[in-house]
Amino acid sequence: MNKLPFTFVFDGDYFSLSKLLDLVRSFTTTNGDTVTVRGRLMTIESVNLQESRNGFPQVKATVNATAYLAAQPISLPGGATAPSPTGGTTPSTTPAPSNQTAGGTSSLPTATAGVIR
Repeated sequence: MNKLPFTFVFDGDYFSLSKLLDLVRSFTTTNGDTVTVRGRLMTIESVNLQESRNGFPQVKATVNATAYLAAQPISLPGGATAPSPTGGTTPSTTPAPSNQTAGGTSSLPTATAGVIR
């Protein structure tokens, strides 16, 4: 598997951060020696909490994570195959400018992405 480390900054309330981390955790389940993954396989390496620029009860969390990409093509329903990542190098992680945010109209606070693919 190829590793894709990335960092993002979350700025919002603690309970929304907790929901986000629970969502990431829900992508995988285990049953004995079997691991089932729905979506992207990821690990959260660290979470650094600080006071938000908006003050209490908001928090600012810098999250270091790793996404794992299959080195071999994955079989999809209907006999199709998903493209495998090209090359064996891992891109460097650089924090995004503060004006670069994830789009959409979610009830979760906006996160700034370190690597956007």
